[in-house]
Amino acid sequence: MNTSTKQTNLERAPSFLASLIPILITGIVLTLSVFVYEAEPHVSILLGGFVAGLVAYAYGFSVNEIQQGLKDSIARALPSLIILLIIGMIISVWITIGKALI
Repeated sequence: MNTSTKQTNLERAPSFLASLIPILITGIVLTLSVFVYEAEPHVSILLGGFVAGLVAYAYGFSVNEIQQGLKDSIARALPSLIILLIIGMIISVWITIGKALI
């Protein structure tokens, strides 16, 4: 990405209140779905991502830029998730061995 693209992305950055819209909607829908309707949270979180994409699109980001941002975010998060999965596997082995010895 060149510097002119970075400058235009900074110029198109949403305001603080516009940035709160997806967070608030996700929180409200998540609270309603989990505590009121006793449903799974997956759809609520997906809806929050959709609203965040709509806000980004409203501020002039193209669909390709939004997709690239999603890919970059997932790529940054994957190493941490893999470490957590490995730790979970190690703990489950310890628990299994502990039950076998008792």
